[in-house]
Amino acid sequence: MALLDGYAIELAMPNLTEDDIHRLSNAIDKMNLAINKLNYDMYYDWESEFHSVYREACDNNVLATLIEDLTRKHFRTGIYDKNRQELAEYLAFVNNDHVEVLRAIENKDVEAAKKQLYLHWVEH
Repeated sequence: MALLDGYAIELAMPNLTEDDIHRLSNAIDKMNLAINKLNYDMYYDWESEFHSVYREACDNNVLATLIEDLTRKHFRTGIYDKNRQELAEYLAFVNNDHVEVLRAIENKDVEAAKKQLYLHWVEH
């Protein structure tokens, strides 16, 4: 999963526009709002939006669809065993990964973006 997503961002990086960066930033803001409201479904929707921005920009529909299918299976497992406070703390921690990915994109640093996505999927 981590390597596939890293490849998607590598392909996407030259194609990402200011509008895409705005969409990524907006998704992060909405995820923070969802965390504050303890609204897991809202968080999931905006996290999906965040990742879809660069997956769309990678211009590889097969890769984007494969990652989306794997993500759906991965994301919904293991999260429901946390109580509400643990869930909020976990989502805030994970959302920081999104901030770091956005920072790497803004700096046009492909390797930093790939590394952060790897950490996002493997370690967090």
